[in-house]
Formats: sequence, structure tokens, C-alpha cells
Amino acid sequence: TIWRGALFYNTGEAKCFSLTEQNDSIVTIDGWHVGYQRFRKGLKVFRQIQWNIKKRSILVTDWTDGKFSEEMYLLRLNFLINPIWSTKIADRGFIFTHQQKMVYFEDADRIGFEPTQSRYCPCYQVEKNCEALKASIKIRVGDKVRFRLRY
Repeated sequence: TIWRGALFYNTGEAKCFSLTEQNDSIVTIDGWHVGYQRFRKGLKVFRQIQWNIKKRSILVTDWTDGKFSEEMYLLRLNFLINPIWSTKIADRGFIFTHQQKMVYFEDADRIGFEPTQSRYCPCYQVEKNCEALKASIKIRVGDKVRFRLRY
């Protein structure tokens, strides 16, 4: 139900916006934020998520506002892995399985993934350990980064 609420949560000087559209088989979420402390002041960071229900895929595209320049940023993404899922390292990335279900990344060759540990909240005021993937990629202003999740 991510598309029913706010796509980003920022405090202080940070501002954000999101818009959701849905047709028969595709949910598209477009959003941006500005003022997040990891990036320079005033830099607008965009994300578009296209969830294709029929093709069982989620395409995520991230980019920064502006014309192409040599100004570089380290874009970081964190993926918590549900503890009931098993993680397997494959030739082209990671595969997650549970019973007869499988989730994997496509078109993520430019992104560096690193297994790590994190914490999640299965219910209010309860924290538990879980596996996670830390992803990072260096991008220039105006450069787009894409990856697809298949399930």
C-alpha cells in the first residue's frame, strides 16, 4: 500500500512530493525530494517506480535534477530481506526464495550490492535482526540509474 501514503519521509528543510497513477496492470509512482543532508543543498533527487502486475516486475529509476555534469554523488539503497526468505548469491546478483516463490534483480550491473545485517519491526516497538542488501552506485548529476525486480 505504499502508493496510498507518502513516498518519502523527510524532516527539517527537506521537501518532497509524490504522484501515483494506476491503469489496468501498471502502478506508477513518481516522486522527488530536495534538502536531504547526504546531497548538496538544493539538489533535487527523483525516483520513478513502475510496478507491472501482469509481467510481475518492478522497475525503479533514480536520477538527480540538472544537466549532465562531472559532479558525482554516491546513491545508496537499502533492501531489508524478510527473515523467512533464503538468499543465494548467483552469477549476476542475488536470488531470494521462499517455498515456490523467487525474487531477483535484473539490469543492475552498474550497482554494487553488499550483504549486511539490519533490523526490522515485525510489530509496534519490537525490533529483530534480519539480513539486508546495501546497494550503492556513483552517479553524475543528470545520470539515470535503473534496476528491475522480478518476482
